[in-house]
Amino acid sequence: MIFPQDPNRRIHRGDALPEERIAEILRRSHWGTLSTVDADGGPYGVPIGFAWDESDGSLILHTYHSGQKLENINRDSRVCFSIVGGSELVTDKFSANFESLIIFGRMEKVAEGEETIRAAKVFCRKFAPKIVAGMEAEAAEQEIDDLALMVEKAAAVMVMYRIIPSHLSSKKRRGAPLLANKEAAK
Repeated sequence: MIFPQDPNRRIHRGDALPEERIAEILRRSHWGTLSTVDADGGPYGVPIGFAWDESDGSLILHTYHSGQKLENINRDSRVCFSIVGGSELVTDKFSANFESLIIFGRMEKVAEGEETIRAAKVFCRKFAPKIVAGMEAEAAEQEIDDLALMVEKAAAVMVMYRIIPSHLSSKKRRGAPLLANKEAAK
């Protein structure tokens, strides 16, 4: 299992997603909403790009080195990260087919040096595939290495973070086909 699913979450009018679809959503999705807790205990949510590190299951993010979300995380590292894997309106039923994930865990700054470079490579592979498309494997790896070094050199203004998941909750509309299967059938 990728992360343990929350056994206490009641899935109202929906079904949990199979593990393979969860992995596919984590691989294909680029954006999610990071939710933190502010100093007064209130919620703070912000859309942010992410990359899934399949080697350890963490989510890699990069962000500006200061701001509300980092103030919140420095005070309380608990976060949740929500992703909509796919959706479509079912207008004749006033409904929607959807797939979503909510990942719960803690967020931490990635250690500087080799760890930052490794995390940056994971992030660059996801967000820069067209840069290396058509290149020989060795040249593509060198390009990714170069991009990762640029990320490390930008450490004065941006920082790499990771979410270490504790569990997740997944859901799709009950009885609806997996959206990935529906796309493949077209």
